Amino acid sequence: MGLLSEDPFWLEMLELRNLTAHPYEETLAESIYARLPEALKRFQDLLKALKESP
Repeated sequence: MGLLSEDPFWLEMLELRNLTAHPYEETLAESIYARLPEALKRFQDLLKALKESP
């Protein structure tokens, strides 16, 4: 449908989500947390595209 760009970060987010199931390492949790603003931007762009699509 063209709503998602050919952005590899979408697949990275899936990996990050899977890693959050059992974040026993504080450094891993902090690393994932640091990527959240980037993920938020992608989801905001997707929401905008969904609202604008017919």
